[in-house]
Formats: sequence, C-alpha cells, structure tokens
Amino acid sequence: MDSLEQIFADYEINDEEDLSEEILSDMAEQCRTLFFLGEMIPPYEKKDIIWILKYYAQKEVAPTFYTFDDIDRNKLDVSAIAKTICDEDMGPRRRAEYLSELWESADSNIMKTLFGRKVYFFNNVDNEVNRLTRDDFYEEEENVRYGKKELAEMSLHEIGRINPDYEKELKDTAYEQARDAKGNYVCAICGKKNKTRIPFQVDHIIPMNRGGKSVPENLQILCRSCNAKKGDH
Repeated sequence: MDSLEQIFADYEINDEEDLSEEILSDMAEQCRTLFFLGEMIPPYEKKDIIWILKYYAQKEVAPTFYTFDDIDRNKLDVSAIAKTICDEDMGPRRRAEYLSELWESADSNIMKTLFGRKVYFFNNVDNEVNRLTRDDFYEEEENVRYGKKELAEMSLHEIGRINPDYEKELKDTAYEQARDAKGNYVCAICGKKNKTRIPFQVDHIIPMNRGGKSVPENLQILCRSCNAKKGDH
C-alpha cells in the first residue's frame, strides 16, 4: 500500500485511462515479485492486486487496509471458533446459531473479504472441526519433493508455485548482488539506480531457452525497460 505512488510513477500512470489490461497484469506481477515472495498469509491473489491498482488509479489514495490488530480475532479465527464448538460439544442447531451470530456481529466488510459468502465461512469452520475431531480426515499424501538441481531447470515463476521460499531466496540473492556501495540497486545493463526494488525485475543472464539455469550465478536485475528490450531479442 505504501509503495503504490512510487509504482504508478515508475510505470508513468497518471489516471485510470492509462491502465490497459496488459499493463495491469504486468503491474500485478511486479507486485507479486516485490511483496509476495515466500509463504505468506494472505497469499498473493492477482485479482485482488488488480482491484487495488484500479482503486488507486481512480481515487489516488490506497484503499483502507485492515490488519488483525484492528479487528476482533476471535470472531474471524476459524481454528479458535472450531475449538469453541468442540470444547462446548455443540450440536448441529447450536453450532448453526453460534456461527450465524458470529457472521452477523463481525465487521461485515472484513468477514466478506475473508470468506466471500456465509456458506463458505460455515464450510471452513466445519472442515476445521473435522480436523480437530477426526484423525483420519486429512490423510497424509506423498508429495513430490524437488531438489535444487531439479528446480534449477524451472523458471522462477514455476519455482514459486512449488517452493515459494526458495524463489524468494533466489530473488533476494540477485538483488543483494546488484547493490552498490551506497546501497542502491543497479540495473546490470544501463546502470539505472534506485534505493528500492520497485523499478527492477530479476532476469536470467543466459536465457532458459538457451540453456540458462535458475541459479544465483545466472541471475541479475534489470530495469523494466532493459528487461523488455532484452526480451525482444
């Protein structure tokens, strides 16, 4: 939220008319790589970021952002709600009444943002109750485990879907390697400098379609302009 003004300035966006779907998509992806690396709650949702970008273009202010310190967590924490239901051994009717009371008494905007519809709130709580009361509800599944050697063959975006913390590690390393003595980030091609990461993108020095790997020694940062020009060749 605090970086919206700088993001719009870097993209030279002055009002909503400058926001094409292509630019919106590019800005949303840039926000993901800057602010949503690694395991995060809430996770990155492209449609939510696009909504924020459109809102800022219209209003020139960031939308109101609630943190969990601003709200009554007990009315929104599904785990705590499910524990209360189990501890009090609520039957179906009492459980429905209790959940309806929570839905009606909580801040409706926050509740709808988190769960969308009342039925989804009920389903989330039911799943958590099942997890607490049934040992066999969530069975262990064998997941594919990737070593760094296999991950090196994938794009950063693909790595992020499998191992977001490792994607973050790779990108953080690329940015740190690109800092000068004054702490500026520096584009590897044109030398553009900035104190923040906003104008830059992580790039493969040797492109993957030419055999390049997603490893620290093959990553650099470029400003968006240089990255676009490199992509055209």
